[in-house]
This record gives sequence, C-alpha cells and structure tokens, in this order.
Amino acid sequence: MPQPRAARVAAELTRMQAFFPIMQLLGNRLAATRPFDGFTVGMSAHLTTHTAALVQELTLGGGTWAICAASDATTDQGVVELLRANGVHVYTSTSRKDHHLQVLDHLPNLLAEAGGNLIGT
Repeated sequence: MPQPRAARVAAELTRMQAFFPIMQLLGNRLAATRPFDGFTVGMSAHLTTHTAALVQELTLGGGTWAICAASDATTDQGVVELLRANGVHVYTSTSRKDHHLQVLDHLPNLLAEAGGNLIGT
C-alpha cells in the first residue's frame, strides 16, 4: 500500500496525464521499444511532481534508474516515496556530494541532469 504522500503524488500524476497526453504517448512508445534495457541511467533532478511524471514514463523504457535530489528545498517526499515504490533508486542524503556518489556507484551508462552536478563530482 502506498504511503499517504506517495498516494497524493500518484493522484496528482493521474490528473497531469489528462493535461499532458504527450507524456502517456511517450511512455507507450518507450514501453514498446524498451530503449534503456541493459543500461543504467543516472539522474540529478529537482524531485517534484513534474519530474515524477517524466521519470514515470521514462522508466517504462527499461533499464535501471538511480536519481538524486538536485536540491533539498525542491524535494517532495511523496515523489521520493512513489519513485522508490516503483523501483527507482532515489538518494536524498544530507550531503549533496554523498548522494551524487551514490548515483555514480551504480556506474550509469547515461546521465541526465541540469547543472553538471554529477559530472562535477
């Protein structure tokens, strides 16, 4: 059973799908082609509901996903809970460098980030 915060985020993502049907089309295409199978994707991002909506669709493309918070100030704990419940490795430790290193410990083949935080670690 999802945690209350994760349930709130899941409900918000359902509402977002109605406004952004392109996201579901993206997810369907990725699910059909599975372009990330065999890859590990590392990401540093603001963990908001918008990010959760994107990651939810991207993970349908397969692979292993490891994500760390770009900022504690923008981290929604419901998003963290939901992504973890869906098999995404999410890191939000007290030290930004520590959670960057935790993502890099997965030896990602692909990186997605804003600001070069993972590359600079």
